[in-house]
Amino acid sequence: MTVQSTESASSPDSSNIHDHVAKSVGGMGGHLLRRSVHLSIIIIPTLYYWWGDNIAVFLDLKLIMIPSIIGFTVLFLEAIRLRLGLVVYGQREYESAQPSAMFWGFFAICLTLIIAPQHGVSGAAYGAPIIWCLAIVDPALGEARRSEFDEKNVMIFGFFLAMLIWLFAAFALGTPAWLAPIMAAITIAAERPRLKWLDDNGAMVLAPLSIITLLGPFL
Repeated sequence: MTVQSTESASSPDSSNIHDHVAKSVGGMGGHLLRRSVHLSIIIIPTLYYWWGDNIAVFLDLKLIMIPSIIGFTVLFLEAIRLRLGLVVYGQREYESAQPSAMFWGFFAICLTLIIAPQHGVSGAAYGAPIIWCLAIVDPALGEARRSEFDEKNVMIFGFFLAMLIWLFAAFALGTPAWLAPIMAAITIAAERPRLKWLDDNGAMVLAPLSIITLLGPFL
């Protein structure tokens, strides 16, 4: 596995902020690996909500223990990575000095599986679309920006893509359809800020998760 120390890492260049290929360790190969990992997240709700009980029985655990164990694991590994100042293949150089997008994504997913109210088909009505938006919308926005689309159009595209995901959940999982535009807007709004210690992978999950959790007693 390719690693890189903090000595060669740099902060994001605001003049070239969307050049993800140039900023990824491994160049295009690293960028494609990163996108592949992102898209593979789409399977996580299926593994948890539909096959999770069988997996938990096989591991001799309670189902809710699985995301808890994974969450502690990624937290521990990220602490070690930051302590050593390493970036691995597919990560971006500036992630040597701050929590990585991969960490925030998987940590937020674990929190979603633990916290999101379980309703609808297999209990997936809220947790699944939150995670699917991270898997699909975030890389789609990144590629749109890399293709130099106008930012306003990127936001509009992302909003409708996220809304389609929530509407699909309404059709397939029993998610209230009226949530679709609200959750889509929250997801896109959470993706926009550029914060050093909270990557948009985390914000795009934690913001809608917070709203769904607060709405839980009324849903």
